Amino acid sequence: MFLNKQKISPYSLTFLSVKHIDNEIYIPVNSIACIYKKKDIFYVVGAFKFKLSLKIKSLSELPVNFTQGDYLKLNKNTIVRKEKTKITYGLSYTEAIVSNGFHTCYFKIPKELEINFKTSLYKEINQRKAYSVEQKN
Repeated sequence: MFLNKQKISPYSLTFLSVKHIDNEIYIPVNSIACIYKKKDIFYVVGAFKFKLSLKIKSLSELPVNFTQGDYLKLNKNTIVRKEKTKITYGLSYTEAIVSNGFHTCYFKIPKELEINFKTSLYKEINQRKAYSVEQKN
């Protein structure tokens, strides 16, 4: 594990909601993050309005317990501890721990996924702005 003597600053993940249907994760607009697994590594990805394929053998492989069609909600008491960004084998990523008091999950967050999130977030905000302007006219 990456827990060592370095200082890890915790911050709150205010809300997380994912819906699992037929190996696809659907993220509602008000969601902040979703979880998926790739090559024996769990990934957590910020998301507003898009879906990610889940490449897992069974639901039991997920880092938290929820069944098909359920929503996973981690409240404002959920803490995410985030280490400094590292570069390994040319891949830049952030390591993090997510715990809601019942489950503790370990993640690597690749930089390209964070970039994808920002792009999606900006697109979502711009679409909402355009929609609100249309509504006023």
